Amino acid sequence: DAIRRKRQESIRLTEEFLRSVFLDMFGDLRSTKGKWPDVTLGEIVILDAPMVNPQDEQYLDLLHIGPERIQKETGRILPAQTARMDRLISVKFLFDEQYLLYSKIRPYLRKVALPSFAGLCSADVYPIRPVKGKTTREFLFSLLISEMFLVYTESLPSRASIPKLNRKELTKFRLRLPPLCLQEKYSKLLQNKNKISSHIEEAQEETNNLFNSFVQRAFKGEL
Repeated sequence: DAIRRKRQESIRLTEEFLRSVFLDMFGDLRSTKGKWPDVTLGEIVILDAPMVNPQDEQYLDLLHIGPERIQKETGRILPAQTARMDRLISVKFLFDEQYLLYSKIRPYLRKVALPSFAGLCSADVYPIRPVKGKTTREFLFSLLISEMFLVYTESLPSRASIPKLNRKELTKFRLRLPPLCLQEKYSKLLQNKNKISSHIEEAQEETNNLFNSFVQRAFKGEL
């Protein structure tokens, strides 16, 4: 049990480390006195994912990612089912590893993901593609889960019982855009962090399974 708790703490610390590195490298990107060019998000991203019929044979076995399949703040994609298994009917966005996924429902949950596969997502998720030569997926990922973007979404007027961020509001977000070379340096750090986290999570799953096995044996009086 102590090993389980320590591994869980390791996962939490890697997430905190990444947020600290992002702030250390880029600072307050909303500052009016920044040294980098002032741009809107709409100038550095493209929202061009096509909408397709999930019942077409070529899409039936693609994973379907809805907001509930994205873990808040960490970006982990949780186990999901295929379009065939979910019996999808209405059109969905088609995405691949060029995109990052942003849930527009309840933006305060900060659900953003970096998929490494092609799949389908609901209309409640924006597939966002970085403009080549201007920004990177990893930089955008950390920007969209950052405190500064959260503050921006919370400043917008709420028009519904369930908060949503529309496309116009998303693309109007203003920031100081860091040089691409600095973004690419950060991207490598995030990729390395994800590899480390993946190893820790695999070990954590094995430890959880072992712990649960011990608990069951203990209740059966087998220990």
